[in-house]
Amino acid sequence: PAIASPAQGQTQTIDLQPGTASVSITVEVAEGGEATEGRVTLVGPAGEVLEKQIASASETVVFTGLMPGLYTLAGQFEPSLSGRTTFTIAEGANNATLNLEAAFTVSGVVTDAQGLPIEGALVAMESTIGQQKHLVSTDETGRYETTFVDAGTYRVAVFGKGLARTELADVAVDENVVQDIVVDMANTFVSGQVNDEAGKPVVGAAVVVLAPDGRILGLGETGANGQYL
Repeated sequence: PAIASPAQGQTQTIDLQPGTASVSITVEVAEGGEATEGRVTLVGPAGEVLEKQIASASETVVFTGLMPGLYTLAGQFEPSLSGRTTFTIAEGANNATLNLEAAFTVSGVVTDAQGLPIEGALVAMESTIGQQKHLVSTDETGRYETTFVDAGTYRVAVFGKGLARTELADVAVDENVVQDIVVDMANTFVSGQVNDEAGKPVVGAAVVVLAPDGRILGLGETGANGQYL
C-alpha cells in the first residue's frame, strides 16, 4: 500500500505482510546526542528485510502484519549515529526501543607493494562479535570509505581479481579511523568455465572462491566464452 510521509512527531503505520503481530519502534539517542533523518531496518526470522526512511528520530514507526519470531532491528541516523538490537516478537502488539550511539567512518587507500592504487578492490569489515558487516569497493585512486561503523574491534579483509587476500585483525574503532592497506598480487589462480543447463557459456557471471571457513579468497568474472580466471 501507499505510504504517506508524516509530519515530524507523527506515527507511521506500515502494513507489510499477513501476520498476527505488530511492533511499535521508539528511537532514543544517547545523552548529549541529537539525531535527525535516518533509516530503520527490521530483519525477520526468515531473513526478510523491512526498511523505512524517516524524517526524524522523534517519529514512531509501527510495523504490522508480522509473523512472530526473532527479529533484528537496526538504524542509521544523521549525523553519524547508529544502533542495533535483537528481540522476539510475540503475537499481538509489541514495543521495541532502538538506542542510538555515535558511529564512525573508516577510510583509507589500498595500494600494491609499489605504492600504486588498486581500483575495484573489495574491502570487507566484520566485527569480531559478528553483529556488523560492511562491504565497499575502492575508487580509481584506491580509496575506500565506509560510514556508520559502530564502535568495536573489526577484521578487515581486501580481495579482488588478481589480488592475494589480505586481512588485518583487531582493527579498533572508537573514533574515525584512517587505515591504509598494502596488498600483494595473487600467485595462484583458479580457472574454469561457467555454462548454463543447455551447455552454453554464461557471460558476466561472478565467480567467488571461498575457503572452507567461508572466507572469500578471490573474485572473478566470466568473459565472452564463459571462462574465468
